[in-house]
Amino acid sequence: VTVATLMAAVLAFSLVVQAFAGHAGGQGKALTLAGLFGMKPAAETVRDLLDAAPFPNQTLPNEIMLALTRIVELVFESSPETVIQTVALLATPAAEQSTLQYASLLSSIAAIGALTTLGDRDLDTVP
Repeated sequence: VTVATLMAAVLAFSLVVQAFAGHAGGQGKALTLAGLFGMKPAAETVRDLLDAAPFPNQTLPNEIMLALTRIVELVFESSPETVIQTVALLATPAAEQSTLQYASLLSSIAAIGALTTLGDRDLDTVP
């Protein structure tokens, strides 16, 4: 199994979990489909910014659904990808390591930090 295949599997699993979370949360077919295409975090953010009304069968407020979306992204996508990138970097001989590998790892760590900070901030602003 190559690193690229493993990364693709992690991403695919994360997208399926996002879609399932939207469906289980009563958000309808549109956000379930958005989850499968990686658009659920953006859609949830827009819905939260516009203070959109919850879907008729939605089980939790928009702010909580956005936080859950970010948690799923953190747990099932960013964190596993960071671990995979770290292992791949450590397994690569020092002479063959590239700047791109380090930049990719650094961006994954930054994504974890951003998701954590944004999620915490969002939950702090929930009345």
